[in-house]
Amino acid sequence: MMSSPFGSQSRTQTLVALALMETSYPRELARLLGTAVNNVQSALRSLERDGLVVVRSVGRTRVFQ
Repeated sequence: MMSSPFGSQSRTQTLVALALMETSYPRELARLLGTAVNNVQSALRSLERDGLVVVRSVGRTRVFQ
């Protein structure tokens, strides 16, 4: 079995979807990927910590790039 290039399948799928959309938020990504919001939020936190995505606040919404 091949390993995911970004550590986990969830991180890889989230990063690819975000790259295609340019900006998004967790609920939108979860809907697109057909997964739970908490899975996407966890992947985004991890990707942000590793410097692979940037987050900014728009009102009360966190938008990821």
